[in-house]
Amino acid sequence: MNEDLRVKEYEKEKNDAELAVRIKGSDAPLEKSENKRKIVFREMWADAFMHKKGELAEPKEVSVKKKAPSPYVYLRIAALYVIAIIILLTVFYFFDFHELYPIICLLVGTFVPFVCLIFFFELDTNDKIGIGMTIFLFFIASGIFLGIRFLAVKFVIELNDTVNFLGSLLVGGIEVTVSFLFIFLMVKSLKIKDVITGCYLGAIVGTAFAVMNNIIVCFNSSYSQTAAGYDFTLVSGVGKYSFSDVFNNMITAVTWDCVPRSVASLLTGCIFGGFSVYAGVTEERMYVVVLYYITILLGGFVFTSLWYVSDISSAEYIVYGLRILHIVCAIIVSAKIIRYGLSNNKYEL
Repeated sequence: MNEDLRVKEYEKEKNDAELAVRIKGSDAPLEKSENKRKIVFREMWADAFMHKKGELAEPKEVSVKKKAPSPYVYLRIAALYVIAIIILLTVFYFFDFHELYPIICLLVGTFVPFVCLIFFFELDTNDKIGIGMTIFLFFIASGIFLGIRFLAVKFVIELNDTVNFLGSLLVGGIEVTVSFLFIFLMVKSLKIKDVITGCYLGAIVGTAFAVMNNIIVCFNSSYSQTAAGYDFTLVSGVGKYSFSDVFNNMITAVTWDCVPRSVASLLTGCIFGGFSVYAGVTEERMYVVVLYYITILLGGFVFTSLWYVSDISSAEYIVYGLRILHIVCAIIVSAKIIRYGLSNNKYEL
């Protein structure tokens, strides 16, 4: 009985092998009776979501020498963004092509985050984080931001969309804590040892937060919240506002909120990611690293909270001044971390 089974298995393997050779060696189309290839969706599912022989789990070997970064694509992308926005704005105003409104909102909302992200992508020549991983991290971070925003809307932001200082501290603290933990865990999970790669990973998270915030700002600038729900701003002001007026209000909100906050959010993520790697490779004493940790997290907590404050009638100039200070500090600290990362890499001449 066992011998019969072995013979059957051998014959089956032989037939399968001959079929494979025939398919590979002949260019002629198979007869209908000969075509035994089938699509097995269960195996496709396994191929997509399961590792095979640990091939995807193995860390990628990276040479000590790397190609020196020469970022320039981000400038070309920025130029294309500016040209596209100018053309669309011209058509919008002179030809009343109001259908361009959502497209302009999308371009304006993603301009700063995506251009800055491309800069960090070019700066990182390690190739540890590819395009696929970038997209994956972007969507995960976007979901995290939307979850934080949902909690803020449900429990902190009032019906008139104002947030006091205490509420902003709560939301800002949650955002900083969750984003830092996510970046730290991804650095450890991907076994990142290059500070520049850590900066790029943090910039991905910061970009996701900035894009989601910009979309929300554009929405809130176009619609007004009432007790009955959301109404388009033009509808709530019939006879007083034109569609162009609504659009101008959105542009103003984007200019003074989205652009500076995008820079602050992206650079804060860059600092979190770069420092998460720096803390593991630096030769500084432990108490110095801990002090850096406390300073960065405390600064991120305070500064990030300021972007959630909307009830600033009594301290408007102080809040705006501290927001500017956040951007300046983020630029200085991120530049130092990037310079450290570049100086510790061995680049090819």
